[in-house]
Amino acid sequence: MSLTVQVEGFDDLVHDVHQMGTEGAKTLMKAAITNSVNKIQSNARELAPHRTGALQRSIQTQVDYPVGTVSVEEKYGQWIESGTGIYGPTGQRIQPKSAKVLAWQGATGMMFARSIKGMKPRPFFKPGVEKSADYISQQFTTVLRKITEGMAGK
Repeated sequence: MSLTVQVEGFDDLVHDVHQMGTEGAKTLMKAAITNSVNKIQSNARELAPHRTGALQRSIQTQVDYPVGTVSVEEKYGQWIESGTGIYGPTGQRIQPKSAKVLAWQGATGMMFARSIKGMKPRPFFKPGVEKSADYISQQFTTVLRKITEGMAGK
């Protein structure tokens, strides 16, 4: 599971940075992108349910200018975020239709159960992004201000 955040006007800003031809502006942009993905990572880790900490540790960032990515490497992260989709509003359990038990291939071999209950969503990733929105906006506002001042010769 990964997320790409698109900032309105970002493409124009990248274009202006390239037009300026200065490494200083590019450095400012890289820093803003890096700070933004790190803030999302921090907030998502803070909000992620944790028993062993594996889910939190699996929230990773990557910056390949001009793109920053935050991803959840644990496969079950998407089920935590969105739920399993099999949890009914009344909390009904999943029962086998024609057998005595449910069977599936698990990570350690075959798994068996008389019934299973789905999992409700426990979002952590999207709320982590939403919690970071003001910080990200501030980062790019600062970059715009510094680039504008640089273009004006201040």
